[in-house]
Amino acid sequence: MSLTAPGVLVRRAQSRLMTLGWRAIRLASMLLGLDETSLPKDNPLPAQNRSWIAELSLAAATGLMLIALAQIAGMHYLPDIAYKMYWVGIILILFPISFCLALPDASRNERLLLVIMMGLAFYAIKILHSPVRFTGYDEFLHWVTALNMMEQHRLFGPNSLLEVGPHYPGLEILTNAFSGVSGLSIFTSGLIIIGLGKAALLGALFLIAETITRSSRVAGIACVVIMASSTFNSFETQYAYASLALVLTMLALLAAVRVSQGGPHILSYTVAAALLAVAVTVTHHLTSYFLAAMLAALAALELARGQRQEGRLHLVWLAGIAVAADVLWSRFAGSTGAYLTPVLLEGVKDFWALITSSGVTRTPLEDADGVRKPLWENVTSMGSTMLVCLGLAAGFLRSLNLAGGRIIFKSKLRFRVEWRTSALVLLTLLTLGFPLSILLRLTPFGWELGYRMISYVFFGICIVVAVAIAGLWQKPRPIVIASILTVMVLGGFATGSGPNFINYPYKVAADSQSIELLGVQAAEWTRTWLGRGNIFAADRINQLLLAVYGRQEPLTGLKDEAKITELVFARALGDEERKALSRGWVDYVMIDLRLTTALPRYGVYFEAGEDEAVHARPPDPPALLKFNDIKGVDRPFDNGAIIIYDLRSLHAAKL
Repeated sequence: MSLTAPGVLVRRAQSRLMTLGWRAIRLASMLLGLDETSLPKDNPLPAQNRSWIAELSLAAATGLMLIALAQIAGMHYLPDIAYKMYWVGIILILFPISFCLALPDASRNERLLLVIMMGLAFYAIKILHSPVRFTGYDEFLHWVTALNMMEQHRLFGPNSLLEVGPHYPGLEILTNAFSGVSGLSIFTSGLIIIGLGKAALLGALFLIAETITRSSRVAGIACVVIMASSTFNSFETQYAYASLALVLTMLALLAAVRVSQGGPHILSYTVAAALLAVAVTVTHHLTSYFLAAMLAALAALELARGQRQEGRLHLVWLAGIAVAADVLWSRFAGSTGAYLTPVLLEGVKDFWALITSSGVTRTPLEDADGVRKPLWENVTSMGSTMLVCLGLAAGFLRSLNLAGGRIIFKSKLRFRVEWRTSALVLLTLLTLGFPLSILLRLTPFGWELGYRMISYVFFGICIVVAVAIAGLWQKPRPIVIASILTVMVLGGFATGSGPNFINYPYKVAADSQSIELLGVQAAEWTRTWLGRGNIFAADRINQLLLAVYGRQEPLTGLKDEAKITELVFARALGDEERKALSRGWVDYVMIDLRLTTALPRYGVYFEAGEDEAVHARPPDPPALLKFNDIKGVDRPFDNGAIIIYDLRSLHAAKL
């Protein structure tokens, strides 16, 4: 028996280590997309008349039925049952459709049908929550503008609740036109417009993803991934100008992608994209800036390619039209700086304090009143974010590789970068904003900025993550892909709307959960018995109800001389409040005694910038009832919860 020499053992160990090292490098290369990127081939057959389309429709209908029952259970004080039925209903809609989208033999038309079916089913959840009136805070702001436009027959009428809103009337113009032709109310017309917009957005996204990746499977997965955005099924379902502007932006980007490809219809696509860019400009300020930046970046990438392309000059013209439209409309409608600058500055300030560890961070997954979400919601939200991050890590370089990106070295110090698909490169680079949006959401004031960023950043995230999923699973495993997509979308629901779309009993300053019949009837009473156009001081929720149902003029501040919070919550009126009242800046004060029962769910009783001491504990009832002791003040309305005080006798009087 011979013994192996030590040198032989060393060489064997080195060989095995090198083999393991190469395998690790190959695995990392495969995971990151550094290898040759390819996607599974699509099913070339047309859509088949399969029974599972009907079965999926039945599953989605069953899910919606459970959610409808959850609404009934919530209104009958059965929160646990309502909560469980709500989430089971969402899973019944989500998982079966995701599973079928992941099947390798699903055809293009079937995938397109399924993603639109899922998007509209999720939109129906909002309708089931409130089938007779808008309940979102932003919805009331635009509802007021639409009603003013209908009643006054003119544009740019004042709206004290959202001063910048009437200057971007695209949504309200479309709503009034639809209402006038159909005879439907503003509410019904708005629901239809936003619903059709959701279908159009998903259809446009599908076509963009299919065009730049040449895969309908990636396109279908991308349409599900975008639903994992915390804003897709909450903020973007509202009757608000951003919801319509995002739809128009997606359609404009689709036309721009077709322009970049050239072809016989390039002029038609250019005109369509230009018209859509102008429509976005008069609809929403932030979204119009985003679209102009995207068109300019796409044109720059096409010019940087160095190849003569038929569409690049058209893209330059498109970018110029979008930028010019923004500049001209801002000059005409008035600068949005006073509206946007404070939000941006506070967000940047909080972000800097966060990275320097010198500021206060916002507690994640917790409401402003300190109420924490259930553990499984927190875990699902974090799991969704982690899956998105993993998808970006695996799909970023893979997407650039798929776009034909490569570095050509002319010498050691000279090189050039080439790519085939500028749109895919642009959308991939857009995902770099995702980490910033996450960090901003950890800060008190930067939260809103990070939340709004998500809507735009997910345009790129959904495609990159879809490329990662389709590229990593060359042999499709539908159950795995469907499970990943389900966790991602459930996390988006939990972070965004969550169970806020369940009709629970009244909660203090909780937006949609504070809109109920008692407040609506009080506002309608003011319209019937006090007439329109009276100046009211009221809390944040009743301001909305008074503006829409009462057609009153709610104040968001007492002419900047006295804050509404101080006027209502102080045990006695201060000098500034007395001066404001004597000058006739307030006709009536609406006091909602329910504010004394809890802290504000979303952080504000009356207006932004309230003193933190106000949020230490709920206000005392005697402070709210102090107007009973003021001579000359009448109380024309009192239903036990809401009291209206008539202050008109104090005008020009010495208090």
